Amino acid sequence: MAGYLKLFSKCPSGVSATAMILGSEGLGKHRLASRLLEKKTDYVIEIRIATRLPLPEEDTHNRPNIDFLIFMMDMTNKQSFTELKNMLSHVDARYFLDRSCLLITQVRDSEKLSSGAVGFDAVEDLSRRFNLQVICCQLEDDNDCEMARQRILTLLEVSAGLRTNMTPAILNSTRRMFPYHRRADDMQD
Repeated sequence: MAGYLKLFSKCPSGVSATAMILGSEGLGKHRLASRLLEKKTDYVIEIRIATRLPLPEEDTHNRPNIDFLIFMMDMTNKQSFTELKNMLSHVDARYFLDRSCLLITQVRDSEKLSSGAVGFDAVEDLSRRFNLQVICCQLEDDNDCEMARQRILTLLEVSAGLRTNMTPAILNSTRRMFPYHRRADDMQD
């Protein structure tokens, strides 16, 4: 299939980890990428950014193996959610075996959330269907960004095989599904 994003299309290097951030325009993908790259590590971090899938066929041979996918969406933007659902159909199913996550922004924006832009139930259903770990992050909040960076880098390291005696499946067994859903009322403060 043309442009289909495949896991392990090339051999992992063992000294680098590559993540791809996918999402609509204006979500803060570049800001997230900068935050991820700020961290000093013993390995090379590469971040690729795309606004849509499928990826173009040209230059495929120069594209590195993508170890981890970060899907981004804005809870206040239905178009962001629609584009996310479309992208998911162009991804190798093996990425959904704990090699991807969903980073959602604008969760605390209670005015826009109350207007029903994207409901928590729809996001939770999508995350369960595709086995996506959900990370909520206000990109303007430094504490949220740091928490998201730590979680994403841990997931990336494990997915790239840079952590010994750890696999994405083991890491997945320690997570809770969508812990922010029950605290939505707390976020309106």
